[in-house]
Amino acid sequence: MRELALQHFVLAADNTYLLRSGEGPEGELFLNVVRQGHYGDSEERIAATWQGVYAFTPDGDLLASTSIYTAEAVEATLTDAVAAWNERSAADETIATVEASTPRDQRAHAGTRWQHFYPEDGLVLHSWARYLPHETESASMDYAWFTADEMSGLLPARLEEGATREVDPAVVERLARFHVVDSVPCLPQCFDAEDVETAEMTARIERVDGARIHVRMEGRTRAASTSRMERAAPWMRVAGPGPFVSEHGVTGRILGRAVYDTASERFVAFDMLAVGETWRAPWRAADAAPSSENRQVLPLGIGFSLAADTPSARIPPGFVELYGWDRPSTVRRTQRESVRRRTETEPVD
Repeated sequence: MRELALQHFVLAADNTYLLRSGEGPEGELFLNVVRQGHYGDSEERIAATWQGVYAFTPDGDLLASTSIYTAEAVEATLTDAVAAWNERSAADETIATVEASTPRDQRAHAGTRWQHFYPEDGLVLHSWARYLPHETESASMDYAWFTADEMSGLLPARLEEGATREVDPAVVERLARFHVVDSVPCLPQCFDAEDVETAEMTARIERVDGARIHVRMEGRTRAASTSRMERAAPWMRVAGPGPFVSEHGVTGRILGRAVYDTASERFVAFDMLAVGETWRAPWRAADAAPSSENRQVLPLGIGFSLAADTPSARIPPGFVELYGWDRPSTVRRTQRESVRRRTETEPVD
């Protein structure tokens, strides 16, 4: 399959969460391609996901696609795409080509991608999440970003042994909303600010070794939310006219240690665990009373460590669009606003 892919395709991987808003030429191309693919252009799928493997022409015509990631399925998809391309080429000698240079407006828009806002002088953590002693081996990974100013919220004002502080609430809230979450399923859910019931953390300097400040962190978080869908999607496994609701939540007890270097003004070591529970209730009619029946509760563990400074470590966090950071863009929307805009203004087949 490697030879097949390298011989016939220009390979690229990108984050569908950041493209699905349709902003800029990249987003427009993405939406055009995926609407021809395996998910189609239904309202339910607009509100769900468009991830997958897509093979398409330079002018955006789909050749083949799949949402199955096994080697066999991907190889079959690429084989079908090559056959479709050959058939198209034989029938049309005027295949569209793409200029080697990138138009100025596309270059300008590329600068607004979140990869360009990697906090060089801040704190970047690599995280892993999985269910604890449980029959599934599923796990997920993500990154957490903090600017230099936000990073300073983890340290006491006086960098001396025994100094203590309550960690900046904005830092702990970001953890509670976007990172101490159940990201093990393929479609993780974060929390709104009003969903956070508890978000507290204390930082204490245990010792000072020259320029090295050894910090211990303890805290806890709890967040709970109710999701709402006006119409049932196939994956919800519920019938009726709607609307429908489902509750989910996460609790976490946080314990960590880190080493801050005053010479370089950055953390040189950082290890933190959040251990707790995640729960999720099945979808039900909005006017039906909540029930504990079939409510799934699982032990959850999330580990955080200092990310290496490598290209792969510069992948933006899954929910970076909701951090509240400013970025230059002609239009800036949350994912929910983007979904609502499309469903209100575009016809659904």
